[in-house]
Amino acid sequence: MIRPATLNDVDTLEKLYADAKLYLRSVGNNVQWTGEYPNRQSVIDDITNDRLYVCQYDDVIAGAFALCPGIEPTYNYIEGAWKYDDEYRTIHRVVSAHTHPRVGRACIDWCQSNFDNLRIDTHQCNKPMLRVIEQMGFVYSGIVYMADNTPRMAFEWKKPTHYDVADVVLNTEKVVLRPWKPTDLQDFYNYAQHKEVGPNAGWLPHTSITTTEAILNSFIKNGDVLAIYHKQDDKVIGSVGIHPCKWSCHYIELAGTRVKELGYVLSKDYHNCGLMSDCIRKVLRYCFGTLGLDAVTATCFDHNIASRRVMEHNGMVFLDQVSEYVSTLDKQMTVLRHYITKEQYFKK
Repeated sequence: MIRPATLNDVDTLEKLYADAKLYLRSVGNNVQWTGEYPNRQSVIDDITNDRLYVCQYDDVIAGAFALCPGIEPTYNYIEGAWKYDDEYRTIHRVVSAHTHPRVGRACIDWCQSNFDNLRIDTHQCNKPMLRVIEQMGFVYSGIVYMADNTPRMAFEWKKPTHYDVADVVLNTEKVVLRPWKPTDLQDFYNYAQHKEVGPNAGWLPHTSITTTEAILNSFIKNGDVLAIYHKQDDKVIGSVGIHPCKWSCHYIELAGTRVKELGYVLSKDYHNCGLMSDCIRKVLRYCFGTLGLDAVTATCFDHNIASRRVMEHNGMVFLDQVSEYVSTLDKQMTVLRHYITKEQYFKK
């Protein structure tokens, strides 16, 4: 779990940063976090300025980071060039207790899930941090200089406007999974207005084709939802979305890994035919074989037995259940979370 740090955390965080300094010295990094910084006062300053967060598993603080809004003064001069001029947030003072795996990746994953533009820097000898930065999709921009005039490698990340699945076409025996087209509007509206389809997926039945058209346009723009086209019946009968997973950083099994979350829906007329299981089987193969993901997740409401069976038939493992307020339905719901890792998938 990522949460804002509080003054009750100061003692723990002070020790965390002190231990991190010793670790840096032990691996030959004698240029980063030298002297007193970061220390107790810098922790307190970060907390009182609402920019310090902790990564916590159960009751254990496993890491922390500062997320700073506004212009970072040391980034005004760069030997190189920033690629994006948009408003950004800067990640500073990332620290791990080394009690849990992939804490640094979990912290950055949370930042990427909540903000569109990020910057970060580190010293060239900090190999573990450089590896995390690269794995999380940051691009190198140039050299910046700290207040003490020491150089740092600077990186930036911008949320993609399109996702990996924008142009994919996947075939099964009976259906084709492909990008949405404007001409799919009537097919989409035909199944989306059914009273049992949307609520099981977390949205209300469509009462107007205008609503359907707006959602269809968003599918086309974002490129992260595939239409399920039925070959024999010559129409679209559902969809499979491949989305960033916003909650994976809360779990040790998934924290800091490259994860996507599947969301799927099928026309009522095609339930209990095995079509969705075939679709998800094909999508998982694409996610692990082509996209190279570390894990794939999916959720369903506790009453949606059919959706849960689709996950189980494809080797997805139950993770836990949570109570969530679903704003689109205006009610509290019990959500079952499932996942499958790359290792689990290839062992099947």
